[in-house]
Amino acid sequence: MAKDAAKPRPTVGIVVFDPTNGDVLYITKETYSGARYHELPQGGIEHWQKPLGAAYAELRQETGLKPEEVTFVTRHQKILSYTNHIGELEMRWFLFQLNADTPRSAASAERRTDKKENIVDVQWASLKSIQQIVDMFGLKSPAYMEMVSDFSKLINAKVAEHTAASRTVADQMEAMWEKHEQQKMAGSNF
Repeated sequence: MAKDAAKPRPTVGIVVFDPTNGDVLYITKETYSGARYHELPQGGIEHWQKPLGAAYAELRQETGLKPEEVTFVTRHQKILSYTNHIGELEMRWFLFQLNADTPRSAASAERRTDKKENIVDVQWASLKSIQQIVDMFGLKSPAYMEMVSDFSKLINAKVAEHTAASRTVADQMEAMWEKHEQQKMAGSNF
């Protein structure tokens, strides 16, 4: 069966963030001429894949992160379109949160499952830095910036939740310590 040349290629894009500080994962690729460029993990959706399954597969292939090391947060409400050297693409964006028990080092070029990709590094950077990196992609810039704008609100909310939860635990620990010190000073056995 011949491929419909006019039909856009379905793809997925992935944003993974660290809830402790909002840093976002990106990859560095190298062209055959040696030039390097940065992008968020992404790839095509195979005819047999569902979009979320393709997102998990691309995440593993390009960053080494396994499905159990991240938590799915949401999918962007729009399918964003752009054109590149492959042709017209329709990208579905997914937001994942790095799990609390997963070290950031779990995302690495060495753990990738797809060694054919020209990925030379997997790195974390602030969302503001990612926006600057993403802004360099001429053709993809509007699609990327719309997604980054929408997801940044969710990331900031998740970081605030994490910070509040961490503060609550720290406050509880401090209260326990103060109680211990008071009991110790009062001469009781603790």
